Amino acid sequence: MLERLGRAVTARPWSALLFVVVFLVDALVVGAGVTDRLHNGGTSDPGSESARAAVLLEHSFPAGSPNLVLEISVFAAVRGRPAVPRLTSGDQLS
Repeated sequence: MLERLGRAVTARPWSALLFVVVFLVDALVVGAGVTDRLHNGGTSDPGSESARAAVLLEHSFPAGSPNLVLEISVFAAVRGRPAVPRLTSGDQLS
């Protein structure tokens, strides 16, 4: 199929170029009225967990959107080991 298209385009390059130009002009005319109906963003579901968390963060911390994400895993503590080792007075911090 692509071989036939390639042969047709190389056999009549000016006709193919004219077809592309007419197609682009038609697409511009048809799509010109759509720009006022398209919005940037707003594609998140308001009922989703992340949207509810964003609303909660906005109400709790009205300073702005956070620029730090902290992830805490308790997997090691579940298996019987402490997630954070205890420090004694003789331990050195590096």
